[in-house]
Amino acid sequence: MKKIVAITLILIAAIVLYMWFGYANIYNRIRAGGLKETDNTYTYVFNEVSPNVIKYAALGDSLTAGVGVDNYNQSYPYIISEEMAEENKVILGDYSLLGARTEDLISKNLLSGAVKDSPDMVTVLIGVNDVRENISEKEFKKNYEYIVNELVDNTVAKIYLINIPFIGSDTLYLPPYNYYFKDKTFKFNNIIKSIAEEHNLDYIDIATPTKEIFRKDGIYYSVDSLHPSAEGYKFIAEIIYDGINP
Repeated sequence: MKKIVAITLILIAAIVLYMWFGYANIYNRIRAGGLKETDNTYTYVFNEVSPNVIKYAALGDSLTAGVGVDNYNQSYPYIISEEMAEENKVILGDYSLLGARTEDLISKNLLSGAVKDSPDMVTVLIGVNDVRENISEKEFKKNYEYIVNELVDNTVAKIYLINIPFIGSDTLYLPPYNYYFKDKTFKFNNIIKSIAEEHNLDYIDIATPTKEIFRKDGIYYSVDSLHPSAEGYKFIAEIIYDGINP
């Protein structure tokens, strides 16, 4: 009996140690990458001579801020703005923050800043950190609905809700975290889609077309295997732009 108890305790200790290591591995890899937030504090203006003006507000976390590349002009909001500027004057305001969750868009005045900017177009890409920090579905839905309601009620903007990519390579998310985060991302994306349908808003799926390329380390990732590289952001930008201009 003592031997069985001892073996059981050893197994439990080994499982706890592995689970701790697997979770710590995520943040250790991110910190080791040494990535810094790109400078998204400016308002960018494209094609100043065009009489057609689009004020574009990009709401989100580090994926919107362009973390993982050297310059903000490699981020997806900048690339999309360049594309739209072929025929329009585009004024880009970026309302994103490294590590932001849905709650942070609300509490740290990113949402209110975007609303005050009176945008013509808004993209919302938020939720990766809600997934990783184990925010409940109920809390995520409450926050996301609040964000959407504020935009719908207080702007005349064309609003695009972008779902959460299955981001983070298989070397970053060890089992069972890889399965857990994928399942949680799938559930959160269903919430985003249902909110989009409820408000008759455009829903842009970047999760499906990027799912396989973001499973492996490679050209689409920066050094931390979580944030995209310039190639990764370019790929995301193309999907979003196609969703804006079907």
